[in-house]
Amino acid sequence: MHVHPISTFRLFQEGHLLRNSIAIFALTTLFYFIGAELRLVHELSLFWPLNGVMAGVFARYVWLNRLHYYAISYVAMLVYDAITTEWGLVSLVINFSNMMFIVTVALLVVRDKRLGKNKYEPVSALRLFNYCLIAALLCAIVAAIGSVSIDSLDFWPLLADWFSEQFSTGVLIVPCMLTLAIPGVLP
Repeated sequence: MHVHPISTFRLFQEGHLLRNSIAIFALTTLFYFIGAELRLVHELSLFWPLNGVMAGVFARYVWLNRLHYYAISYVAMLVYDAITTEWGLVSLVINFSNMMFIVTVALLVVRDKRLGKNKYEPVSALRLFNYCLIAALLCAIVAAIGSVSIDSLDFWPLLADWFSEQFSTGVLIVPCMLTLAIPGVLP
């Protein structure tokens, strides 16, 4: 039986600024589109995969944790909103809250890696749960303040909506992004 190595495609590669920038912009736009299509009831989505996916990407690829890569993701969100919504300046606040979730989770996971706490143990899952909880709360506070003017709801219902949506999608998606593996060898 021969083992045939597969030429591995890597979306992100350390030291490839342009390639990484394009990939971040494209991923952000794709998952923003998916989340925006789920705006069924109000102006806000019921499921927002973008933040979990991007937090997982930034946490998984430590060398992507640079201000310019985060800025590219933020700009992609703003461009999408400018084209598809009439939110104006509110978009700055809402997308800033999205970035708060992404950056908070990514930096906390990266900190665990640096401290050697990223072992596959049950306590690691609990830490990730807590990181999503903290990030969802920060995101929800800022987003609820910012989205009062685009939605007919008051602050507290918006806070609850934002928190539950961010927390649930974060807890579902971030672990998948951190453990996702593509095989490099076919039997």
